[in-house]
Amino acid sequence: MQPEINIGLVGHVDHGKTTLTERLSGKWTDTHSEEIKRGITIKLGYADTVFYKCPSCNKFTVKEKCHDCNEAATDPIRKVSFVDAPGHESLMATMLAGTTVMDGAILMVAANELCPQPQTREHLMALQIAGVKNVVIAQNKIDLLDDDRLMKNYVQIKEFLKGTDYEDSPIIPISAQHGVNIHYLIEAIQETIKTPTRDPNKEPFFLVARSFDINKPGSTPEKIKGGILGGALLQGRLKLGDRVEIRPGRIVEEQNQLVAKPLFAKIQGIISGSVNVEEISPGGSIGIMTSLDPAVVKSDNLVGNVVGLEG
Repeated sequence: MQPEINIGLVGHVDHGKTTLTERLSGKWTDTHSEEIKRGITIKLGYADTVFYKCPSCNKFTVKEKCHDCNEAATDPIRKVSFVDAPGHESLMATMLAGTTVMDGAILMVAANELCPQPQTREHLMALQIAGVKNVVIAQNKIDLLDDDRLMKNYVQIKEFLKGTDYEDSPIIPISAQHGVNIHYLIEAIQETIKTPTRDPNKEPFFLVARSFDINKPGSTPEKIKGGILGGALLQGRLKLGDRVEIRPGRIVEEQNQLVAKPLFAKIQGIISGSVNVEEISPGGSIGIMTSLDPAVVKSDNLVGNVVGLEG
């Protein structure tokens, strides 16, 4: 099952975006060495999960069995991709790159801090500018406060949202750390962030939100793999072996002028989640292994490019 939709997790630094991603998907997305050292998200993180619903109690979950109904089997409803965006002020450019592939978002607000914090405000503005219309507010860390302080924080959130495109967005009190009210959050996501209609029969249009080199230092030439493009396919289909064109490509200087040079490559692998697939349709976060020189794509050099079939 391929993910149908990309949902961003945005908000101020240390408000629980990565913790919620792990709670929903089982994956801790801060895997970059600098992220582990500093304890903050630096790169865009990606994780997939499947939403399930218990036919007996109608609760939503990310588990195949319902713990409230004697481990009764649950029904798969939808597979989604999460895009975990960094919250630190110095990493706004990375967060903005992430909004290009988001179909909806969860705005994380820590209940134990005044609302709005600087990046809470900036991230909400970024969503609005990017045209991300469907947003769920997660009032996180409710386990740290009593009811009176939680209500004061809720009022602050409502006041902050007033006059924005999101003043009617649902606000769900949760504890990502302890898994409190996660089923209500999933229900709000299901009701608020619908899967958009996409056309798989159009010419493919892939947005690049990340690009990187997966080769370890000292790899021998025969073991070197081509550069990876991460992002989302908005329309059309792409398959193994396709020849693709990447635009605008590399920016070079010719006769004292900056010129865009398109890049051409062959698709050598497609990764959806952690699974290698032969073909992809629109929806979810995808990794495309190309024949590009890894030096061209490293360190997110191709973020903002678009990919289509050659010609």
